[in-house]
Amino acid sequence: MKIAHITDLHLGAHSDDAWRALTEKLNEINPTVFVFSGDFTENNDLIHFQRFLDWLRDEISVSDSTARFGLRLGDNYDQRAFLVPGNHDYFERSISFNSGTAGIVGLKTCFTDVFPKNKLPSWSFLDRGKDPSIFIVALDSNMKQNTVAVGLVSNEDLKQIEEWCERARHGQLKKEAFLLGCGSLKNQQEAIKSFKRAIKILVLHHYIILPTARDAEWHMGLENARDVLVRAAVDDFDIILCGHDHHDYVECYSYLTALDKRAVRRFARMYCIRQCGQRTTSVYELDAKNGKMFSRSMRIAIDFLRTKLEVIEESLCTRKYFGFGLQIDQFHRKKGIREFIRIDIRGTPLRDALGKIAAVVEEEMETIMKKRSLIHGMSPSALKKNEITKGFNLLTVEKDRRVKIEKYRMDMNGDFCIKVEEIKSYDIPTPADYFSNHAYKILREKNLVRDEEVE
Repeated sequence: MKIAHITDLHLGAHSDDAWRALTEKLNEINPTVFVFSGDFTENNDLIHFQRFLDWLRDEISVSDSTARFGLRLGDNYDQRAFLVPGNHDYFERSISFNSGTAGIVGLKTCFTDVFPKNKLPSWSFLDRGKDPSIFIVALDSNMKQNTVAVGLVSNEDLKQIEEWCERARHGQLKKEAFLLGCGSLKNQQEAIKSFKRAIKILVLHHYIILPTARDAEWHMGLENARDVLVRAAVDDFDIILCGHDHHDYVECYSYLTALDKRAVRRFARMYCIRQCGQRTTSVYELDAKNGKMFSRSMRIAIDFLRTKLEVIEESLCTRKYFGFGLQIDQFHRKKGIREFIRIDIRGTPLRDALGKIAAVVEEEMETIMKKRSLIHGMSPSALKKNEITKGFNLLTVEKDRRVKIEKYRMDMNGDFCIKVEEIKSYDIPTPADYFSNHAYKILREKNLVRDEEVE
């Protein structure tokens, strides 16, 4: 599957010759998917948004005497093209500086007038048979007004992404009555497996990670970049595509180095919780033996084992789990607005095993983070005049979750050509059950479960 990442067209301050050359190269490559990460226009004008739409659907001409050109995706262009606006697409007025003028981001963008069906945030699941599936989330990062270039993603949008990914992990995310919007998925189990294997891509205008070689850019960055990065980490996104900066920059990070220490531990815990099939851990879980609250890692271990046991008795305040000769009794009690769960773990071998599983959670956090990687890709402006570098990136998703990235840049002859010396390939590991694999091993060593019982 080929994904063309194009950004910062800046129509109104663009080169028509570059636009024609870009069109010829894109039609030659014929990507499966087009990702446009903002700044379609220079000054948020309706005319250039409409010209972009015409170019996307059919063809345009820059004058009566020149040949027409376009991508010709038709009226169903939204099945192949994914769009997010940039800060220039929100400009509503200008202010003067010593060095010139700059636009100020407002509440209104002509983007929504021309693309009324393109409600953000949005998600799409693309299944092309033999190729790896793609899960794309498009996000508007221009929620901060009265600024020139600083970005902000709303908390509501981050919560929406969390909800979508949570439902998808449990095989419950639907579009038009189909699981993952894909008619070929027959049941929840197929949807769960497809979502887990899919390459997950987050698209927004503002960059999340600034190259370490450059100083902080307070006037350009994403105000809540850390929150967005943590959300991407917890929900297993593999690739982030952005624009805004006009820099030629693609890098693969380990989440271990991209996040601070606190976020690393939060990510690893959430990773383990998801493998337990849980949406969250109970805040107040007490040990019936001594009345003390279990540690977070111990609660994860208990949640993991509970998913392997059957509920043999349930009432308003009591739930008992049993299986493999093991039993866990759970008692609910409310005190004010807080809900307490008292856990009675039956038997020393079981308590010992749970303690070891809890230790695995702590020990494996760094390993889990090292195994997960994130490709953060910026591309230079595709069309803007007077830019030294114009171009776009082509991502090819191959079998076994291998991603090849090719950079197409405009040469001295005005053609977009591939920079062969800068082709990069990255192996993106499938989100694996690192925690549960070790947990199974401990249960087996204690003879608490057998291999055939945990398949």
